[in-house]
Amino acid sequence: MKKIGFLFFSFTLVCFIASPFSFAQNLGPAEETKSRYLISFHTSIDYELIKNLESKIIVEYQDMPVVAVEISENNVSKLKDYPQIEFFEPDLKIKPVSELKVPAESILLFKGLFLDQKKASPQIVPWGIEKINALKVQEKGFTGKGIKIGIIDSGIDYTHDDLVVCGGQVSLKEIQTIWMIMGTEQR
Repeated sequence: MKKIGFLFFSFTLVCFIASPFSFAQNLGPAEETKSRYLISFHTSIDYELIKNLESKIIVEYQDMPVVAVEISENNVSKLKDYPQIEFFEPDLKIKPVSELKVPAESILLFKGLFLDQKKASPQIVPWGIEKINALKVQEKGFTGKGIKIGIIDSGIDYTHDDLVVCGGQVSLKEIQTIWMIMGTEQR
């Protein structure tokens, strides 16, 4: 009985000692981590460059020379050296967030954009205004003056404060297209 116990103990000990070596044999060189990046080219996609950087095209976008690739972090640092690349950036996953509601006047008055406090409205500034730095652009003098906007939406609220026509006018007589014909008019 002692002999069987000793053999069992010896076998267990050998397995325990040998197990790290068996795992070590299975481990090869550490695989380089790859990340997703968007690469935009000036004129056309350089497939040879992507191949040379050992990256894999995940998505090729239509109508623009942009690809989403999986590329190693070592090769990402090399992208800036190629003149045919316009820009590159991480291909981040975008998730919707709940809308942040901030009273318009609190932001605009703080930024000094309302010269007359009577002009402040009870509107809400959507969270995206801050996100795209729209107020900084407006501070640089870009107001949108002279920009024409066409809206094709029959459900628009033309009484909304943001849609007040300042000195301009809209004449549908000048814009007669097929979209204006409902099918019930006499021709």
